[in-house]
Amino acid sequence: MNNFIGDMKIFILRALARMQGIPMPGAQLRQSLKDVLMPTPLDSEISGALGDLERDGFISGVRDDFDSTKVTWTLTTKGQHKASQLQ
Repeated sequence: MNNFIGDMKIFILRALARMQGIPMPGAQLRQSLKDVLMPTPLDSEISGALGDLERDGFISGVRDDFDSTKVTWTLTTKGQHKASQLQ
């Protein structure tokens, strides 16, 4: 894993941990990544990082019942454990 992708994953885990269990809208999470990280990550890079974290069991994404383009993200138990190590 390159450092930039790793930095994105750490940022995502920390951001979701700060939500204290409240699902974070995907658009808000993506914008936060773009506002903070330099160089600005591409949408494909963000999607890749989110997909990796979800496949590895750290986060869970849920699609909106009425608009499948909207996703909210939360930490899993495994993600909470990892995020607590990063704080």
